[in-house]
Amino acid sequence: DSPLKEVLGSLRQKNIEYYMGVADSRYDEIDGGESVRLFLEYLDTHSPALEQRILLHNHDDIIQLRRILPVLLNCDLHRAMFRTGFPAAGLILTEIRVTKDSLHASARTGRLGPLRDYIAFPTESLPVLVQASSVTSTCEFEFPARRIGRSALVLDASSLLGFPSDAAFTEQSDLASYPAFQSGYLVLKQGRAVNYLEINAFLIAFLKRIAPELAAE
Repeated sequence: DSPLKEVLGSLRQKNIEYYMGVADSRYDEIDGGESVRLFLEYLDTHSPALEQRILLHNHDDIIQLRRILPVLLNCDLHRAMFRTGFPAAGLILTEIRVTKDSLHASARTGRLGPLRDYIAFPTESLPVLVQASSVTSTCEFEFPARRIGRSALVLDASSLLGFPSDAAFTEQSDLASYPAFQSGYLVLKQGRAVNYLEINAFLIAFLKRIAPELAAE
């Protein structure tokens, strides 16, 4: 989820330190592989000198990690969340996919606790298929979407989030200020460009609405 790997060849911490211009802040002279080898040697010898070399390496790793955190500005964190999942409303999203005619999301229970067996089919007021299992503690969401023109794929965010009209969504929802929300609809993708930020934000809002219905009593 970052172009840095193509530039640096590897996302090893020391490579990123060179990229961020903080490599000369280190005092240790070994790398991670050598640290492991020295640790195995230390288990046999208990050498104070080896101990100090290993601890210095670990110390510098931690200090340098703080210094290189701004490298995250080179990453598409919303795309990373979309691809790897994230916690929301007591559930943990494990998979998100945009297909040719829907948005699909899978989740497992987290802080919400046990789930109950639940199924809801799409209706005009709530256009989504929801299935939850008490046995697997997982749930699936399938949001029907439709194409606008040749390249845009949209879903009805205002209905899914419980707003009485698109106008009410625009006036009352914080999501309305996001670029990919237009007149109560979420533009999932335009051509090949997927709107990861808005999809993630929508899923968080929807799960907050539906999670209480999925929790076992």
